[in-house]
Amino acid sequence: MLLSRTGLLIAVLGACFLIRPLAVADEKRPPKKPKTYAAHRMVTEASNEKQGWKLTVNVDKADKDYAVGDEVIVTVNSAEEGYLYLFNTDPKGTITCVFPNTFQKNNKIKAGEDVTVPDPRDKTFRFRTSDEGKEIITAIVRKTPSTELKIEELTRRVKKGPLVITPRRYARMAVEGITGTPNGVGGEVVDGSEGSIQSQKKKYKQDNPTQYEQKARTWASAIVEFVVAESKKKTEDK
Repeated sequence: MLLSRTGLLIAVLGACFLIRPLAVADEKRPPKKPKTYAAHRMVTEASNEKQGWKLTVNVDKADKDYAVGDEVIVTVNSAEEGYLYLFNTDPKGTITCVFPNTFQKNNKIKAGEDVTVPDPRDKTFRFRTSDEGKEIITAIVRKTPSTELKIEELTRRVKKGPLVITPRRYARMAVEGITGTPNGVGGEVVDGSEGSIQSQKKKYKQDNPTQYEQKARTWASAIVEFVVAESKKKTEDK
């Protein structure tokens, strides 16, 4: 088994991806609020408010409450076909592309068909929670493949686990959907800093309102958040 920098644990042939995560409250003290990092805010501001079709992403627990060590299954459904990219943002703000991956390489999905990650028919790898905190799963479906994140790069890593995406590259990928180019518009550098996506979105919408509306209809986004508390065993031992 190999533990990546993201806290996602991959075990091949008997394996698990581990997803990080909020501390269980002690009866004598109020629950701690999970910290919000710049990357959490960035993935939220990258959402498409003008998308032309419905996209949903869900985890397998309706209450979205997990304990450390629990398995997590993610399901995505898009009303239109396209290319799916699924990202996990951990409590420290590390962003990882968990789909497509080495075991699920084809990210072209059909309209109205559930996509489950990991694949329930393949037990080669699993997702399991590893740490306490808030997790964000972001689904993005595009009509065309991303030029910023190549499919070959996302699917060739085995021993190192899923590809960690720098804030800059995530911002460039998002800006590509908004403006049509990862380099952005107006001479501003897309550097992944807080507000960089929002700035590009605002500028492109202001200068090119018709094109902004047209581009927005070529991709869709959806977010689900869940919380992971300390393991049930530790809680029972207290």
